[in-house]
Amino acid sequence: MQEGSISMSSLYDLTGKWLTVAAMLDDPEVDRQTIADTLDSIEGEIEQKADGYAKIISNMKAEMFAIEKEISRLNARRQTIDNNIDALRDRLTESMVKTGKLKFHTNLFGFGIQKSPPAVRFDSEDAFRKWAVRNQLTKYYEIQEPKILRAAVLIDLKKGVQVPYAELSQTEHLVIR
Repeated sequence: MQEGSISMSSLYDLTGKWLTVAAMLDDPEVDRQTIADTLDSIEGEIEQKADGYAKIISNMKAEMFAIEKEISRLNARRQTIDNNIDALRDRLTESMVKTGKLKFHTNLFGFGIQKSPPAVRFDSEDAFRKWAVRNQLTKYYEIQEPKILRAAVLIDLKKGVQVPYAELSQTEHLVIR
């Protein structure tokens, strides 16, 4: 485990069946029904069970945070490596062009400067898009389905505005403090 990460049982001491449940949740091969049956088999009042659930949830959130932090660190490292590769390739290309050695072989590698495939470069994509639409050149663009702006519909519904085919919906969710 990486330094600074939190193990499943380090936030709260999980014992007995709660530790078993935590391990089951970590195992992708264990199905939900088995987990549910194990949770149902744990004896105790609802308050005790709720504490057990909350401990496992807190531990899992801590582990998820540690994983997200590690992903961010690795993504930053990957980006640094990618930038260094680009810089080295640019330097080598520049040297080959300056020396006029556009193609050669060494004992390990072959090197060459060649043209890239043709690509489109726009002075302004927005201006091009407007021009293509104005001239009805549909081979240059695609018409997309309108995207529903749920936030705008929600605001109107909260204000009491009648919006056809839409209604306010509110569910309940668990809060653990």
